[in-house]
Amino acid sequence: IFFWASWATLFASAVHAMRCDPADPTVGSEEAFGRPIEGRPFCSICQVTVRFDSKHCWECNKCVGNFDHHCPWLNNCIGSKNYASFFASVWALLVMLSAMVIAALAPLPGLWGSAVSSGHEVWGLVAVVVLYAPLWCLDVSLVVFHCVLCWKGITTYEHLTGKTKRPAGPRSSPQQQEQQQQQHEQQEQ
Repeated sequence: IFFWASWATLFASAVHAMRCDPADPTVGSEEAFGRPIEGRPFCSICQVTVRFDSKHCWECNKCVGNFDHHCPWLNNCIGSKNYASFFASVWALLVMLSAMVIAALAPLPGLWGSAVSSGHEVWGLVAVVVLYAPLWCLDVSLVVFHCVLCWKGITTYEHLTGKTKRPAGPRSSPQQQEQQQQQHEQQEQ
């Protein structure tokens, strides 16, 4: 039951993370195109003013709000709009792999050297463990890594580059930047 529940969760969350467009809200907006706002970051490629936490992804060729990383497995950027789905899919994959490895390991002690079992059953279960245990280890490290990032309140991009959210410029304090961000979001609504 754990396997099928985790498989369904993995499928649903991965599909959402893949199909969700994580682009910055101003990307594709005709009214924002080519109009920089003073004190706000402007993407010269997308030609729009973007959020302070946006970054241009060269793989997707668009700015992504709260850019985390470009996931090659999902073939999409991970940002504020689909990070929760990505995180759920990584956890669901861990549960699914755990169920598979445990299901393969559990009968091995009783089958090993048993006159009732054929050698094919034992080696089949050993093959499952040999194939999926390394994937389980990789996924555990990915889950732990993203849990640490969530705890620190940073993105993968910020962790790898050491960069933080872009400041608006030398004239604005962080409080002024936040106020400008909120005012702009209210104007958009």
